[in-house]
Amino acid sequence: MRKTVLVVVFVLVGASCDWPQYLYGPERSGSSPDTSISAAAISGGQVVLRWNAGGGGDTAPVAAGGLVYHGGAGGGVDVFDSRGRSNCTGSPAVCSPLWTAVAQGTVLSHPAVANGVLVALGLNGSNGLVAAFDAAGVTHCSGVPKVCAPLWTATTVDTASSVTVAQGVVYQSSKFPSFPPSVGVAAYDLAGSRNCGGSPVVCTPLWSATVPGDTSVPPSVANGVAYLAASTGLFAFDAGGRTNCQFTPVVCEPLWVAGVPGGVASGAYPVVANGLVFVAGASPKNLYGFDAAGVRGCDATLGVCGPVWNAAQAGPNPSVADGKVYVNTADSIAVFDATGSTNCQGTTVKTCSALWSYNTGSPDCYWATGACGELSPPVLANGVLYQGYFNKGTNGLNAYDATATIGCSGVPKRCGPIRFWSGGSNGAPAISNGFIYIRAAFSGPLNAFGLPSA
Repeated sequence: MRKTVLVVVFVLVGASCDWPQYLYGPERSGSSPDTSISAAAISGGQVVLRWNAGGGGDTAPVAAGGLVYHGGAGGGVDVFDSRGRSNCTGSPAVCSPLWTAVAQGTVLSHPAVANGVLVALGLNGSNGLVAAFDAAGVTHCSGVPKVCAPLWTATTVDTASSVTVAQGVVYQSSKFPSFPPSVGVAAYDLAGSRNCGGSPVVCTPLWSATVPGDTSVPPSVANGVAYLAASTGLFAFDAGGRTNCQFTPVVCEPLWVAGVPGGVASGAYPVVANGLVFVAGASPKNLYGFDAAGVRGCDATLGVCGPVWNAAQAGPNPSVADGKVYVNTADSIAVFDATGSTNCQGTTVKTCSALWSYNTGSPDCYWATGACGELSPPVLANGVLYQGYFNKGTNGLNAYDATATIGCSGVPKRCGPIRFWSGGSNGAPAISNGFIYIRAAFSGPLNAFGLPSA
């Protein structure tokens, strides 16, 4: 009997696949193991608009535990039933929030969810705020409609564009008004216990660090290392705040640093996958891969690393799945071999050219100086590549066959969309349990496209 119960619990837990933070996880791979939506279902027209919600903030949605979290028009984070049933009417349904997370006097955005805690960033003038809430909307919540207050907060300098949550720690970066410019990264206890106290609860960093340059993104975290991309390069820290760390409060120095030729592109997240950290350069606009362990291409004495992989004219924030790198280029999504084998040359440094590409229908504003489209980073799930865009007043969401089988032709192979839905944006979509969630426009409503059975 005990064995049967364990099997049932495993199936129930394994069947759920959340999208808990921007670009899926703390490593920012943009790739989810969710298998709920297939390319065949999309190309067959089965995935349609199931529900939507009113105007929201300028942020990308995340989904976890049967809920969807999205920046609200009122400055808080609005929380919805992920399937569009509770607090929803009509067909397609129009939904109202189940509850809203609010930090008084602060506009919240860029939610992330882990261990039953919702974390969002706030900004009020030049002051930043990290705010944590009960992700279920119970503790510190009251009223009709329900409003939730923070479990804990942390005051920072001007904040970056989102937070990263990994292994019970919240990582956030701040810009300091110094000359020359500098950027800091700080780590907080997600549970609001360590280095936290008072009523209401206020937290201070478990550890922090400062690097030269500028950034608008938090670190990405994988295998116990926090990777921070600043304009001056890539910096790797012990995510636990132990190695190369000292003093009280704890201050850390990098485990190693990497010089990115021409500097790091603005808004470029480090993406950790296939044993590499991918970071986009500002000039030239190439994508570079560094050994995530800080060994290959590195001087152990100096603690300085160089790229071991690169692709010319490939932009920021790629998605990586099944040994492939999917990334926006000047007028397409290009696909490269992440292992540096096929269509790659060189020994110490692998220089790769595209295996195939996708027609986005518009040049990306990252590249163009004239008319252009604001394209989201491409993201993947179950062999489908998704990209939102805003172009000349038209906003939508495209889906492509990630295996380059459907809708592809020519040599080199070029692929078109297998499906287009009206109502998308340059914010990255989230794919979870039979639904695709995407902000419908700049500061626009939330759209949920899904299967009839979802």
